[in-house]
Amino acid sequence: MLYIRLSLLVFLVGFAGVASAVDVDLSMTTTSGYDNNIFRTEKDKKDDASFRFGPTVRFRDETSNLNYRVSYNPVYEKFVSWTDADAWSHFANGALDYQLSDRTLVSLSENFRFAQSLNLGPLMTQSDAAGNDLEFAPDSEVQRDDIYLNTASAAVFHNFTAHTKGEFTVSHNFFDSETKNTSKNNSVSGFANVMHALTARDQLGLGAGTTWQRFEGVRGQAQTDTFIFRVTGSWIHNFGQDTELTVKAGPAVIYTDQDNASTGSEFLYPRRLVMSQDGGPKSISAAYAALGLDLPNDVQDLDGNPLLAGDTIGSGSVLIPEDSRCRTQLVGGQTVFDRSACSYNVVVDVDDPAYTLIANSIASAGRVNLNYVSGNGKGSDTRVTAFGEISISHHWFPELSSSASYVRSDSGATSLGSSTILDRVTVMTTWTPTRRWDLQLRGDWLQRKSSTDISNAYLVIDGTDFGAGRFVTTSTGLITSTTNEAVNTEYWRVSGRIAYRTSRRSTVTLRASYHDQDTERATTRTNSSFKNVLVFLGFRYDLDPFHF
Repeated sequence: MLYIRLSLLVFLVGFAGVASAVDVDLSMTTTSGYDNNIFRTEKDKKDDASFRFGPTVRFRDETSNLNYRVSYNPVYEKFVSWTDADAWSHFANGALDYQLSDRTLVSLSENFRFAQSLNLGPLMTQSDAAGNDLEFAPDSEVQRDDIYLNTASAAVFHNFTAHTKGEFTVSHNFFDSETKNTSKNNSVSGFANVMHALTARDQLGLGAGTTWQRFEGVRGQAQTDTFIFRVTGSWIHNFGQDTELTVKAGPAVIYTDQDNASTGSEFLYPRRLVMSQDGGPKSISAAYAALGLDLPNDVQDLDGNPLLAGDTIGSGSVLIPEDSRCRTQLVGGQTVFDRSACSYNVVVDVDDPAYTLIANSIASAGRVNLNYVSGNGKGSDTRVTAFGEISISHHWFPELSSSASYVRSDSGATSLGSSTILDRVTVMTTWTPTRRWDLQLRGDWLQRKSSTDISNAYLVIDGTDFGAGRFVTTSTGLITSTTNEAVNTEYWRVSGRIAYRTSRRSTVTLRASYHDQDTERATTRTNSSFKNVLVFLGFRYDLDPFHF
């Protein structure tokens, strides 16, 4: 279902259709590229080449006191090897500037993105509900889940005097995804700021703002509301015509309120008993290999303790892979893909008497009903921190410029499932030696950490009838998976771009980048550590504008 606010874009498209002096720009872009880790996995990387192509249409009018720009860009990506990953993405944005008076400017903007996450599907040997092997391959080895992102903002800029100007901005961010156990997020912010020019080189400012973020509850995460209040002082100094320094800093108060724990139930399909050929213990990696399964990024025991690939489990243990590895099931003689047939990354050791009965019950059944509780109950948390920015830019000469910045801010409307604090460092150099050449080199470092400590999650297996008269009879207090919901993600990127204008209407661009992400938890579902290299060569052709 599409929950995206596109009111501004719809209005601008309609406005463009009836307004006078409309320019329509059309262009076509094709790109071929290589990615050495298309599924963004830490282990067992899969590489592939792909081709992207799609048109872009732009409506604009920049000739009066009411200017607007609207564009739409559908992109189709086709892979060479992983053809099940082929899909369309859609990008749209719009902006409107209205000069209300000589002193006041009103600005509206909106950006919409529809894309699809790419992850491995049923890469394991298939079996029916009774555990019997199926003699045919799965329908697809790739899963794609819809992702919707929408950002809208409205701003008013007013010059009070020749030396004093003010700004008031309201923005809304939205995130939704079909990815299982990913929280839908909304974020609304308001910020007011006044800047005063003390001298020709120095400006001082004072601002205040607030943000509300809501993360809707999913399995393993209770719904939370986060309120952020901040005050910011700013200083802009020009060392000359070529160098500018910007400093912004101030305190911030983060208050988070978590709802009561949510409860629910779903069926899990455990795989088979892990039996050592010699009757002795078997390592985690050997157990997965014996079943023809890829070793997940994180394996845990019943209490949520991490297990290493070389750790051993007893003969007869039940091994259940991670939830992202779903597969088809044999239902009524037909093979169907059932997301409820996903199983979870838990290892049950029947050598522990406390778990013997449940392990035997799960092993003898085709599926087990898992009752769950999300979060640690209703609670709240308050944290005082500081947000800010320091940046410097320098023009070495008109064709060559460099900049460096550090920003610490709140971050929320993503798949993270909780409010986070974002630290970002960016260093960039751009060089345009001629009218035909454009070169850029950029480096980024990001770190996201949870802004609250109250979130956690756990699952319990209850005494529930799961078919054929079989029951899982154990205490509701049996913890099968304990997850620390704190987000801690560190990300590096180094990228370069070379663009060459081959003619008045055509441009060739070469892009290359290296990405490295290390995380304790990147989403409400799982960890996401990976390294990958991207190389793309693209060609864009712009048609002559149409004027209406």
